[in-house]
Amino acid sequence: MLLTLAMFSVMFDLSARADKKDHMYSSLDFLSQSRSLGLQITAEGGHQGECVVLWLSNRSPDSAFIRIEPGRLLTSADTLAQDILITREELLALAPGERRSLRLFGFCAEASMASPDSASTFLAGPMADSTVVVLAEFLNSKGNAFPEETMQSAVWCLTDAHDTSGIEGEGTDELRTLVAGLQKIKYPGYGMQMQQEPYIQELRTTISGEVQIYFPDDCLVDIFICDRDGKVWESFEQQERYEAGAFEYSFRFTAVNWPEGTYFLRVMTDGKLLYQKEFDI
Repeated sequence: MLLTLAMFSVMFDLSARADKKDHMYSSLDFLSQSRSLGLQITAEGGHQGECVVLWLSNRSPDSAFIRIEPGRLLTSADTLAQDILITREELLALAPGERRSLRLFGFCAEASMASPDSASTFLAGPMADSTVVVLAEFLNSKGNAFPEETMQSAVWCLTDAHDTSGIEGEGTDELRTLVAGLQKIKYPGYGMQMQQEPYIQELRTTISGEVQIYFPDDCLVDIFICDRDGKVWESFEQQERYEAGAFEYSFRFTAVNWPEGTYFLRVMTDGKLLYQKEFDI
């Protein structure tokens, strides 16, 4: 028996969509670098929904027009706390000398980090990866009307390689389909061949693939295959040192008489999960 799982890709139009407001409004990170705008971003405590407060003061003699885009990252000042992905667009106009505060709506973009507490602060960060921006714009277009836990799961599917099975609930088919397509772009899939040898009571399953992994710091890494119970069935790397940065990791192995079920390719450092890819045999 020969079974091949073919990878597919979904293409999205990521071209800039200019309109009139883009010519009038400036992005948050652009204005934060100017001395004309006072800016502070604080946490409410928690990592989803209206969990961040933006404090602004216009020091300029001119009005300031600010757009906070879906897909903008707010970078935590604490390297152990989670960054926040904005999923609700905000348009602000500040008169000269005006001060204003505004609650921003978003979700954690780093599942392995600690949830921000009320003392946490943020910086205006860059736009997220293009696939994550597509998701953020989709959530904004739907009014962020899905349950918050569902939207958080969708974000983690792209930022932390979680499985789309976490996107649950009624009316989430469109969201799950979008995220699954985006995962095929962001996280390359795997190929599988299952071969029953003639006259031999063995089922050999050859699994291969290529994944992209980002290490935020230099670290010692374990890469392995395990089942739902955490039992390790194949180990590729044990305490292998990697420098900070993005890496493409290729793997290929043959499983002999493994039980049918769900398995996980996991990348871990210091007991923390950096990447996970689910597959079934």
